[in-house]
Amino acid sequence: MPNTPTEDRYNPSPIGSEFESHLFDDINIGEIFRLYDNNNEETQLYRKETETEAMNVKTRKVFVPDKRTTVYIKI
Repeated sequence: MPNTPTEDRYNPSPIGSEFESHLFDDINIGEIFRLYDNNNEETQLYRKETETEAMNVKTRKVFVPDKRTTVYIKI
């Protein structure tokens, strides 16, 4: 049975990826996340404080993302 890309709907993260993507609305309060899936010094870490707000861990500034924003959690 040949592999047909048009019927393949499951698209997992690449092997070796250390981040899982989630929607902001789906993560739990208190969870630490990033807005980008890279692991460098420029990537800011955020903590979900309420259902609609997150706080930058380093600067303590409140950030209000859209509920459908894709965020990344380190595995």
